[in-house]
Amino acid sequence: MVSHYRILADPNAIDRWHLAAPLDKRGEEVDARIFTCSERYEGPSPLVIPQRRAGRPQNFNFADFDMPVVTPEICRSLASVAGEAVQCIPVIVDPSLERFEILNVLDLVECVDEERSEITKWTADDGRPDKIGQYRMITKLVLNEKKISGHRIFRVAGWEVALIVDENIKLSLERKKVSGIRFDAVS
Repeated sequence: MVSHYRILADPNAIDRWHLAAPLDKRGEEVDARIFTCSERYEGPSPLVIPQRRAGRPQNFNFADFDMPVVTPEICRSLASVAGEAVQCIPVIVDPSLERFEILNVLDLVECVDEERSEITKWTADDGRPDKIGQYRMITKLVLNEKKISGHRIFRVAGWEVALIVDENIKLSLERKKVSGIRFDAVS
């Protein structure tokens, strides 16, 4: 039985807007990767997120480096069930005045079942000695059920691009008809 799902951008939302990395008050770029490494953000807010390409706003968006940008309602809803595993950071999506929030998921779980997943790791031949032995690509993600038990929303240690939710959160987002995402079952 599937109990967890990876959240991905909905490929059918072809007219969606594309969001860039956040900017601070001075207009300087804030590295979007800090919102995908499961660390609490302590910087200034609200941040501004420019549109890389104009289009239709979505309730759930992935900006640069798969940084989730969601409506305040979605962020609050997830925070109400996930508690300290989620941080909501106010942002303004430029040039509109619509309010959104970065969904900073703080729960990081070491849970990849390497025996059953399909993984490519960085090697010395790849020319990145700083990454040797780390995950380069995971084409089939299988999670260790014992290690993810009790985690509602989290990132996968070593493959932080993967944003995972439990079945109850998936069903809640589906009931709310959240636009911009799809769910892929992970074993």
